[in-house]
Amino acid sequence: MALDEIRSLATKLESDIANGPIVPTVTPQEIRRYLAARYDFGKPLDPNEVGADVEAMLRTWQVHV
Repeated sequence: MALDEIRSLATKLESDIANGPIVPTVTPQEIRRYLAARYDFGKPLDPNEVGADVEAMLRTWQVHV
């Protein structure tokens, strides 16, 4: 990854955080339902897919200030 690309990603992330919510808009029940529907721990999952899902959950539900 080139330095300019990293700088651009960092700038976008900084803007996303600055313009994001102050408090989360999700309930614990919503998170539990989401996790239960995707993760039963009965079979192995692709680590790349799990990582992408965790990243999406953090971006959606975790408030970064």
